[in-house]
Amino acid sequence: MVAEHRVALDAHRLTAPEVLDRLAALVTQTEADVRVTGHQVAGCVVGVAGLLDRTHEVLTVGPNLRWKDVPVGAELRGRLGAGHRVAIENEGNLAAIAEAVPGDPTRQDILVIFGEVGVGGGIVADGRLLRGHQGYAGEFGHMIVEPGGRRCGCGRIGCWETVAGLRALLDAAADPDDPVRDPALSLDERLGEINRRAELGDVRTLDALDQVGNAIGTGVAMLTNALNPAAIVLSGYFAVIGHHLQPTIEEHLVSGVLAPQAGGTRVEFSTLGFTAAVRGGATVALQPVFDDPTVVAPRSDALVGGTR
Repeated sequence: MVAEHRVALDAHRLTAPEVLDRLAALVTQTEADVRVTGHQVAGCVVGVAGLLDRTHEVLTVGPNLRWKDVPVGAELRGRLGAGHRVAIENEGNLAAIAEAVPGDPTRQDILVIFGEVGVGGGIVADGRLLRGHQGYAGEFGHMIVEPGGRRCGCGRIGCWETVAGLRALLDAAADPDDPVRDPALSLDERLGEINRRAELGDVRTLDALDQVGNAIGTGVAMLTNALNPAAIVLSGYFAVIGHHLQPTIEEHLVSGVLAPQAGGTRVEFSTLGFTAAVRGGATVALQPVFDDPTVVAPRSDALVGGTR
């Protein structure tokens, strides 16, 4: 890690241009920090939450951002300048790329489920990311698990993310004026407080965790029946509070999967947490350099022929 910046941002209260303005400023600041260290920028990869038309780099539907048909690639290049190498990818796919460790046989057939306000993820089969017919695979959060339940940001009723997403946990765990519901605070701070309350035995917090654990377990069992991965890796906010959720999820996996011993599927929690999509983005940005190192200029202090 050379440079890193995080911003707590209640993005759905801002317009798409306002969010992209903030993003461009963050990219510019980070690139400047990288260059100060003497490194070059290989590229910029942006992870977006929602249905992405990768060919045209348009976020077709971003339910929790309330964006529709936003040309993220073109808009960001317009702010950064045409010389920037910018790629746009679904954040769940980026998390999956980060979790599928090359050469590790236990990570070649996995589902990565990435939880924030929404729930998405990626499918890795035989070491390869599966995108689906039009590239929209991995929208796990919009499986209907509770007909007649809450309305989702996508407009439908009873989607998985309405009962398993971060908003469901926070709504159940705290009143509206509670600091853990304040989007101005970082997610790390808010989830740290949830963990603290749970460890102190706060009944409301424990009940909320149990409720969400049951909801996650229901969806995980459905996905395991359909795809039988070697492992389901829970990432994003799930990983931060995972030690409270794991027993409940595993109970659902055993009871809800037809195959004996849940078909051998394991439940794992990411060690990357909220950085999973970011690390996957770094992998994507660096891949062109691994494919063709001449795309970046050699450093002036690089060893050439045994001399500097």
